[in-house]
Amino acid sequence: MTEEPHFLYLTRGEVGNLGIDYAVMIDGVEAAFRAWTSGQAIAHPKIASLTDVGSFFYSLNACSSELGYNVCHNSMGVQAELARPGMHHLNGMQILSDYRTAQPLAAIDTFWASTWIPAAVSGLAARYFARPDSRVLGIIATGAQARVHVPALRAVLPIERVVAYNRSRSGAEAFARDFADSGIEVEVTEDPRAAVEAADVLVTAVPVSANTKPILDPA
Repeated sequence: MTEEPHFLYLTRGEVGNLGIDYAVMIDGVEAAFRAWTSGQAIAHPKIASLTDVGSFFYSLNACSSELGYNVCHNSMGVQAELARPGMHHLNGMQILSDYRTAQPLAAIDTFWASTWIPAAVSGLAARYFARPDSRVLGIIATGAQARVHVPALRAVLPIERVVAYNRSRSGAEAFARDFADSGIEVEVTEDPRAAVEAADVLVTAVPVSANTKPILDPA
């Protein structure tokens, strides 16, 4: 009789409680990019399925012979304004498999990973392209991505102050309260250009929405 292989399922709460340091995540993203560019890892472009009811589904796949794993990542969601009350508009799931045997090893809720990784990519970009003395972070839209970008950028830059704009002032004020005890000053502004002009580094974290209207004049 064939032995039943061990299979791990990590829930959103379990992943969220891992306590991974942002500097470690940024180092991991850099290592992944280097492995990809050197041919040690294989990654394929994201495939998208967009529906006529405002939902969307993305899939991508990557593998590494050095690490010995393949990962199939799926993100799914709806436009932000269509999310049910109390629910985020994005979800995600990964299947981790053995590179050589193709045996599935784990299913992982990737809500947090899908939130953390973009911030880690921004942190990596800031590590190489931002001025090392950057101290003011400007943020446009103060949702989940804004909240993880602050610690990610503080992991690589001496950020002391955040100037935050959100289309609803109450959302920006809630964001400021979340960082009240973090040792960083958060200023809420009702003018998005003020966030841009004050910033040494700027993060735009506007969620996917069919009704999104331009808030900045590039001129």
